[in-house]
Amino acid sequence: MRKRVIATLMATLIFVSGFSALTLRADAAEIVSVKVSGTKVQFVLDRKTMTATVDGDASGVTLPEKIKINGYLYFKVVGGEKEAAKADNKGTTGKADKGTTDKTTTGSASKVDKATTDNKGKTDKPSTANNDSKVTTGNTANIETSDEILVGRKRYPAYKGDRNLLTGFSNKTGGFQEFHAGDGYQGRYDYHLFKTNEDGSFYRTITFQTSLGETELDKVTFEVIDVTPKAFKELFDAMNVPDGARVSRGETVTGTKAKKINGVSYGFTYFGKVLTVEAKQGTRAVKVVAKRAGKVIDAAYLISNSNFGKKASAADMRLYDTVRHKIESVLWTDGMSNLEKLEAMAAYLNKTLRYPGTQACEKGTKWWNDFSVDGKDLFYNINCDDMSNYIMFYQGGIKTCYAAYNLMDLAKRDLGLPAVYVENGRATDMTDPSKARYLTADEGVFIGAVKCSRTPSALDHVTLWYKEAGAWKTPQFFRKPGDGNPNIKGIDVAGNTSAKAVGEIIKLK
Repeated sequence: MRKRVIATLMATLIFVSGFSALTLRADAAEIVSVKVSGTKVQFVLDRKTMTATVDGDASGVTLPEKIKINGYLYFKVVGGEKEAAKADNKGTTGKADKGTTDKTTTGSASKVDKATTDNKGKTDKPSTANNDSKVTTGNTANIETSDEILVGRKRYPAYKGDRNLLTGFSNKTGGFQEFHAGDGYQGRYDYHLFKTNEDGSFYRTITFQTSLGETELDKVTFEVIDVTPKAFKELFDAMNVPDGARVSRGETVTGTKAKKINGVSYGFTYFGKVLTVEAKQGTRAVKVVAKRAGKVIDAAYLISNSNFGKKASAADMRLYDTVRHKIESVLWTDGMSNLEKLEAMAAYLNKTLRYPGTQACEKGTKWWNDFSVDGKDLFYNINCDDMSNYIMFYQGGIKTCYAAYNLMDLAKRDLGLPAVYVENGRATDMTDPSKARYLTADEGVFIGAVKCSRTPSALDHVTLWYKEAGAWKTPQFFRKPGDGNPNIKGIDVAGNTSAKAVGEIIKLK
């Protein structure tokens, strides 16, 4: 049976086994091994948590009982017939004091052991994991029974100390990624991507891991919170798109990892619970929360992944078309030419869109709150779901001058206009004004980039160009739009940089 106690680390720790004193530094982590009646006992002392962990095989030995003498903290280990303590702390050896004896109950756990296990005064019962190693839960140690752990192709000494130290947080008992930050984020933004179903719904399996033991997983509960930005929810509600999410528990899995503790690399077994999270089409961001005894111990964020085209669901493509057509029905009137329709849409977008990274998108504003995920970051900045951003493009969303490509898509899909700049047999962007001979005679549109945009001095500016029907007769395309050449018109689309310049969006209901 393996036992342990965690107690406050004083400036000096004295290990007593009738009585032998061992002085340890309180400002640094130490790993100390001693033998009691031939049984190896290991101390793991951590300067960050200021805790000392004692563990070892208790065959014939009762571990441990703490006492205080003159303000110092002692650990008392009582063995069988004869007791001896030999400490190895970088060359430091403690000798037994034969003149002192202590009476302690032998056999099972001592009183202190019962009072400190699992931080609640209860001791968890051991269970067996899939890898046949002995597993205990709560704050008990020594899950590994082997001396080495295989991690990939490397072998490491098995870690047999306080397994709470493996997470790096004394108040954490596991996470969706072991060694996770407590709020579910590592670095700038930590998230997982949903997978897309054809009906517009999403799903994803993620694993909650703990290094404390398999039965620890039974103590953890999970819930999902819909953190889709408010503006997105309003659109989905107006379009009668269903929302909601749920999480279900699956199989338990095990694996091995390595971590360096106090300068030494150890291997250890972790235990995972596979969760399946499902979300309906109107839910684009979900926060999965793990709780133990009602307290949140970790969170993970799942974000929709529905890129325009092949990776988008058929349902999302239909929704994108429907939203766009609703806006067109308000802006366009009978008798408008194709150019007038494009200019009307561009004018609307130039009033309602916002340019990323500018005052119009300043953090803390109502707009930012309505377009951010759980107050962490803008959905646009996550950059994993073009389809959602394309839909919100018509509802006060966010875009650079590359909105010209959205307008070109509208021209082709809704007005039937072809791309008229063709090179090597295929439509492409125009970047060299001397290649005007590649313009077809059709009425149509094309993208002019950099030198072929309306702002040639910009490094990557793009413009949508509309061309009347008719062949282009001179090579100096942008310099001589007359002389019998068809009329062309440049249309720029981009977001506002000032919140004061933003206009009202057209409501969908």
